[in-house]
Amino acid sequence: MSTFGLLIAALFLPLFPFSAVFNQIFQRLPNAWLRGLLLLAWPQAGLAIIAQAGSRVPDWLLTWAIASALFYAFRMLATRELGIWTGFMASSLWALLWLTVNGDTSALDRSLSALVFSVPLVLLAILTRSIESRVGAAYAGAPGGLAQIVPRLAAVVVAAILAATATPLSAGFFIMLEAIVNITPAAPTLACITLLTWFFWSWASARMLQGLIAGPGEPDGTPDLSVAAMALMLGVLAALVFASLYWVGDLS
Repeated sequence: MSTFGLLIAALFLPLFPFSAVFNQIFQRLPNAWLRGLLLLAWPQAGLAIIAQAGSRVPDWLLTWAIASALFYAFRMLATRELGIWTGFMASSLWALLWLTVNGDTSALDRSLSALVFSVPLVLLAILTRSIESRVGAAYAGAPGGLAQIVPRLAAVVVAAILAATATPLSAGFFIMLEAIVNITPAAPTLACITLLTWFFWSWASARMLQGLIAGPGEPDGTPDLSVAAMALMLGVLAALVFASLYWVGDLS
């Protein structure tokens, strides 16, 4: 793959500083559904470019990718607005997809990995707007106590954040675990940095959940998420778990 082709792919599987383009577009989109569509399509464009080239990527780019993933994972620790946090999470996740290019992973498997990573982020984009419409801001510490104010919405937010950060038993967890196991023999340093990135995701998710969900909020008549919407979103996350177990576990 030419250097120009690599740089174009680095825009869609965002490597810093090219990742700023995605984050600017993501934050400027006013509609949650447009944000969701962007989250689904953006990494697939990068993977399509790589698949078309059909060649290995250089080691320096893999180092750049893991450094970008770690950078955005670290930035998430200080981010309190859920929309910005979601964009940073996407940038960190998608950068790790570069680590699968030189292995035996097929183009289809890479696309499925990106889809599994992106769906919880789509839910977070929708939930961010839902929180804003109910309490004014999806900002850790601003509404506070969502578990008391809108418990069904809070439950889905917790599930989506845990799924997005590849918490154990989420769909992304099994993909991350397989990726780390596969790269450890050939690149133990990259595997360790990937684990550190994963740790920062977990830390950042705990900070976000503490600021959004916990707190002394009291029911004030704010309309909660409907039971049907809650069941649908939780069902999507559960379906991803079973699909990833079937796929990663090669049960077919």
